[in-house]
Amino acid sequence: MLLKLLLTKKCTSKFLCIVSIMVLMIGLLPLLLIGRYAHACADDFGYGYYPHAIWNATHSLKETLHWAFYQVKASYDTWQGTFSSIFLMALSPAVWGEEYYYMTPVIMIGVTVFSHFAFFYIILVKVLNADKLTWMIISSLFCFLLIQTMYSPVNAFYWYNGAVHYVFMHGCMLLLLAISILSGKSGKLWVKIAITLLSSFLAVICGGSNYLTALLGIICLLLIFVAGISAKRKSYWSIPLIFIYSIAFYININAYGNTIRQAYFQKLSPTEAILKSFLSANTFIIKWISAPVVLIAVLMIPLIWNLVIKSKFSFRMPLIVMILSYCLFACMFTPNFYSTGNIGPDRVINIIKMWFLLIFFLNEIYIIGYISKHIIKSSRCLSHYILFYLSIGLLLILHFKTSDNVLTEYSSYAAYVSLKTGEVRQFHEEYRDRLDLLYGSKKEVHFKPYSVKPYLLYLDDITEDPYDWRNIGMARWYDKEKVYLAE
Repeated sequence: MLLKLLLTKKCTSKFLCIVSIMVLMIGLLPLLLIGRYAHACADDFGYGYYPHAIWNATHSLKETLHWAFYQVKASYDTWQGTFSSIFLMALSPAVWGEEYYYMTPVIMIGVTVFSHFAFFYIILVKVLNADKLTWMIISSLFCFLLIQTMYSPVNAFYWYNGAVHYVFMHGCMLLLLAISILSGKSGKLWVKIAITLLSSFLAVICGGSNYLTALLGIICLLLIFVAGISAKRKSYWSIPLIFIYSIAFYININAYGNTIRQAYFQKLSPTEAILKSFLSANTFIIKWISAPVVLIAVLMIPLIWNLVIKSKFSFRMPLIVMILSYCLFACMFTPNFYSTGNIGPDRVINIIKMWFLLIFFLNEIYIIGYISKHIIKSSRCLSHYILFYLSIGLLLILHFKTSDNVLTEYSSYAAYVSLKTGEVRQFHEEYRDRLDLLYGSKKEVHFKPYSVKPYLLYLDDITEDPYDWRNIGMARWYDKEKVYLAE
């Protein structure tokens, strides 16, 4: 009787919405719980030194922010021009106290979820006229997949310096693009003014961020402008925004510090960088279209079909959209190839994968829309059978059970294992032992190496050389003469 009910009874959108949100929240829980054991390391100490010292000495917010701006100027002149990123790098939660560093994963995961929900809201609800339940289902499933399959979770969520420079800024770019699209849809004057002010602020933030985000952002703004012109909409509102973004981007790339930093790398010519970008794009497309991605994409087909057949959007020229998407994905590799001759570290690959997954699912929506409008030309909705969703869910579980790299493929499972085995607690206790020495009276301290290195929390450590840049950063932070590892 139950099987018959499952085979015949439609699953309502409300039920699917509740389930998808619960799946996302359950997946986030272990990731947030493990964040209690995250600690500052590497560049956190270097970029946050001045604000941290001033805050400890004065507890003045004004003075602390003043020295964060000083860090921006110092880095701009001597190392890199990413001024908005550096300002935020200088304000790590550890600046205000060791006990606040747990806010790092809260902020980074929160920005990731919020920015993608906001972006999908504009695309699905405002542009394609989808209902809000469909928007919440698709957004929840996408964020679940994105976070669980993050290329390097420790760089994305648990190390503040690297996360704020890439993941946080990527989220700001998505919000900027969403607001830019919304500007063309809104008719009220006061709303347009508020949106213009907010988007201008985000344009400065993104223009002064990492070069992948900064380049992608301005290209996307130009495409949104051209799309508005081709659709015969008033797009004059975006001209000042593009101008503001361009100025911020120019200030970013024109920093003298970039020249100094460039001396440490062997850059490629523009032609070589572009060619390698497309070759790398091909490699990672094959690598990242994994079983979970395919299964989630299949699971979304009925939802997307019912969405697009009700939409008035025409979904013309899917081939051009796919080519543009491919080029936008490839351009994410170009800045690093041009400036350093390689793809870049894991924190760079994080946002490249985030962007790939987003355009992959946007293309799925567009292709299904094209099929429904120009090939099948059907106005009939697909039924939401529980059995279909159960089958996809079982296949996802089967892949999880049979995967050889389950700890590195599913972030929440890695967090669960670390919590269950006590690995993260051991890591935390050893860090607390180090703090006892760092807050002690001795000016020269040494530590034993960590006995455990949790996949989600361990990024880097000081070395046996007290003059290593990592050691110097920690020593300055805690007012020590030397800090190093020793058995």
